[in-house]
Amino acid sequence: MIEALLYAKEAHRLRTRLFQKNFIYTIGQHNDIIGDNGEIIQKRGYGLKTFHMQRSVATGAWSNNRGPSDLESI
Repeated sequence: MIEALLYAKEAHRLRTRLFQKNFIYTIGQHNDIIGDNGEIIQKRGYGLKTFHMQRSVATGAWSNNRGPSDLESI
């Protein structure tokens, strides 16, 4: 179990690093207040405020430098 958690933690770290390399984003905290049967429950969470793709990623993904044979394989 410990080994599985270590692999999961490393995978999360690598995904985060890759995400930060390819995208520009900001994360903000939000508070949701829900009234249920007279009770007020405050739920805190995090979500994306802004999200942009790095220009180099977009250029590489949608480059016009592909030949006709490249487009047929898509």
